[in-house]
Amino acid sequence: FVHVLQGGRIVQSGSPAEVYDHPASRFVAEFLGTTNLIPAATENAWIARPDYLQSTTSPLRERTFWLLITSFALVHMALGAILIHMIPHFTDVGLSPSRSALALSIAAGTGVGGKLVFGFLTDHISKKIAVLLSYVTQIAGTLLLLGAHTPAAVYTFAALFGFGMGGAVPLQASVTAEIFGRRAFASVSGLASLFMV
Repeated sequence: FVHVLQGGRIVQSGSPAEVYDHPASRFVAEFLGTTNLIPAATENAWIARPDYLQSTTSPLRERTFWLLITSFALVHMALGAILIHMIPHFTDVGLSPSRSALALSIAAGTGVGGKLVFGFLTDHISKKIAVLLSYVTQIAGTLLLLGAHTPAAVYTFAALFGFGMGGAVPLQASVTAEIFGRRAFASVSGLASLFMV
């Protein structure tokens, strides 16, 4: 059972599904996230988005599914390849093992910041734009990697790449939920995991 409070007062109570599917006010709908709101043409209008408006066909038959999976699979492959080879690459270009390990730590640390920032962004801008920003940040970091031979260049790469990498995984769940809905989320995520090795 869930109670939603506004100003110290209970404004709605019910099961999580009931509160999500039938918010009593705009405050409740926004408190639960913006994915259950549909922008309307009338000023200050809003409507709860029921999951039955979303596709009930098999995700495997939808072009959107394959575009989404291809995008996330390619990002996961690139992340894995770069993270696995980061320390050996930097030692090959002349950095000490400890400085190379520090670069990996910087990438992981800025990844935490990326999770927070991209999580915040998805509440305020389109999730698709947030994914694009995450990808662009990772690409910019990867381009820096190509010429990173000094500690400063390596650490800059690690910070930029790690920040973008931090957004990739949480954004995947967020975009999947927005496109396919709550009811199909588990099956779509399960199917998607088959392609992300």
